[in-house]
Amino acid sequence: MKKYYKLFPSLIPVKGYLRSLLLDPSRDNFYFIPNDLHEIISKDFIDVDKLYEEHPDDIAIIDEYIQFLTKNELLFEVSLDDEPFFPKLNKNWETPFQITNMVIDIGNYEIQKDKFSFEIGKLGVNTLEIRVFDLKYLEYTDHFISFLSKENRVNRLKNIQINISVNNQSLSRLQRKIILMLATKPIISGITIFSLNTLLQLENEKIHIIEKNVLNEKDCGVIDNNISFLTRNLIFESMSYNSCLNCKLSIDSDGNIKNCPSMSRSFGKINDKNLDEITQAPDFKKYWNISKDSIEVCKDCEFRYICTDCRAYTERTHVDKNNFDLSKPLKCSYDPYTGNLNPWTKDESKKNSIEFYNLNNL
Repeated sequence: MKKYYKLFPSLIPVKGYLRSLLLDPSRDNFYFIPNDLHEIISKDFIDVDKLYEEHPDDIAIIDEYIQFLTKNELLFEVSLDDEPFFPKLNKNWETPFQITNMVIDIGNYEIQKDKFSFEIGKLGVNTLEIRVFDLKYLEYTDHFISFLSKENRVNRLKNIQINISVNNQSLSRLQRKIILMLATKPIISGITIFSLNTLLQLENEKIHIIEKNVLNEKDCGVIDNNISFLTRNLIFESMSYNSCLNCKLSIDSDGNIKNCPSMSRSFGKINDKNLDEITQAPDFKKYWNISKDSIEVCKDCEFRYICTDCRAYTERTHVDKNNFDLSKPLKCSYDPYTGNLNPWTKDESKKNSIEFYNLNNL
C-alpha cells in the first residue's frame, strides 16, 4: 500500500520570493523552508512515491524534507480513503463588532468618560492601547483607567496595554507608585516603559523596560521587529484585512479621532462627535481591506501574515487609481528579495520619504 502524508491542518504555509515560512500558531512557532518544499506541502496529500518518479535526481532532498517534517511533528501518514475526514481549514476572519481595538494618546484634552465608555461598549472594543508621551499626564491616565475598569462599567474592555515614555527623565516617587498600582489592575495586560535610564527598575512581572527613546507618535510604525507571537486569529485577519488598521479607532494627543494617531486625516474631536457615526464616514474604513497581499514588496514577503502594517508612513512609491497608497511601509528594514535586514534610517532609497514625513531625527 502506498504511503501518503498530510500536513497537520493547523499549519499554514506562506510562500515568499526567496523562501517560505511554515506557520505553526498552535505552538507559537514558525519554520523557514525552501520554496520547493512549500510547493510539496501545499498539496492536499503528499505522495512520496510520485515525487520520487517526477524528481529522480532529488530523492535524497525529498527524503531530507520528509525527515524534517516528521522530526518536528508537522505531518502524519494517511491513506487516500481518509480524505473526507480532513476538511480544509476555514481561513475566514469575522467579528460581530464594528471596532475591536483602539489606541489613545493621552494629551492636552479630557475625555467625557461616561459617554466614551458607553460608545466603545456599543462598538465592541475589547482591547485598548494607551500611550503616555509626557509624564505630566500619568496621574490622569490612572484616573481614566480606574474608571474604565470599574465592575459596573458598560464597555466590553478585556485588556489594556500601557506604553509610557520616560526617556531621559526620572520618575518621581508618586509616578513610580502610580505605575506599580496600575500593574496590579487585572484589566492591565502589560506596561511598557521606554527609558534611556539603565538604572530604572520597577519590580512587577507586567512591567517591561525597554532602553529606547520614544518622543511621540512619529516613533510608531517600525515593522522589522514586531513579530512577538503567532495566533490563528492574527494570521487569518492578515490574509484578508489590514493587519494594523482593520476594526481600529484612535485618538491622538490633541483629541482628534483618526484611524491611527500617526495619520494626518482627522474625523473630528472626541468630545464633539459620536464614535458610531465616525465609523460610518465614507473614508474611515478606506484601508481596512488592504491586506499585505495588495502592498508592493510586502506581497512577496514570507512574513506578511505575521507582521503588522503601517499606512501612516510609507515609501510613497505606489498609489493606485483610487488614490490608495499601496507602498511598502517606510519603517520596514527587511528586504524579501535578498533576505537581508538593512536599517530603514540608513536606506538611501527612503531618503525623500523620510524628509517628507520629517523623520530625520529618528
